[in-house]
Amino acid sequence: AMLFTQSDASRSAGRFGDFSFLFEALCKWNWHIYAESFGAALYHSQDYRNREIDVVVKLPDGQWYAFFLRFL
Repeated sequence: AMLFTQSDASRSAGRFGDFSFLFEALCKWNWHIYAESFGAALYHSQDYRNREIDVVVKLPDGQWYAFFLRFL
């Protein structure tokens, strides 16, 4: 993610948005690995009104759960 944003730790120290982006990416990656371990799928949802769900976990039995991630 740091490569994607063309940042390094010294330049990003004062930019809260970079750390928020990294936190969200790390959370999604960890949730992806965990969900795969029991056959669940991970999705992201955003509609045309810019309403967003960061993580949607869909279980093998069809149940799903939605989560909104934020770095405070």
